[in-house]
Amino acid sequence: MSIETDLAAALKPLITDRVYFGFVPSDKLPATDEQRLVWRAICIPTQIVTPDNTSCGSSDMDSYRVQIDVYASNYTFVSAMRKPVFDAIEAAFPFAERINDMPDYDHDIKMHKRIIEYSIKAE
Repeated sequence: MSIETDLAAALKPLITDRVYFGFVPSDKLPATDEQRLVWRAICIPTQIVTPDNTSCGSSDMDSYRVQIDVYASNYTFVSAMRKPVFDAIEAAFPFAERINDMPDYDHDIKMHKRIIEYSIKAE
């Protein structure tokens, strides 16, 4: 399995198949205010930095660096998702180290977001 497959498998049970890579597709965003109230998603927005990601041969990196963005209509929902995301990642990747955890707001899609970054040891 790949790191992407493992991440999706760990996070999908938390969010009912709303785990996206790259960005949240615009056709998946809530269309009405009523839908917006209950809508949540997880996005892994950046290319995962891999240990062998170099044009000069072997890299001295021994970990993947992963960013996970959690989206919801309000800050309370985003905050409530933190612990389940932490637990899911740390259960799937026992040697994962959390690097960053900070709140944000995405003005383009009008959603609160939590940016969570991990360093995950390569196997």
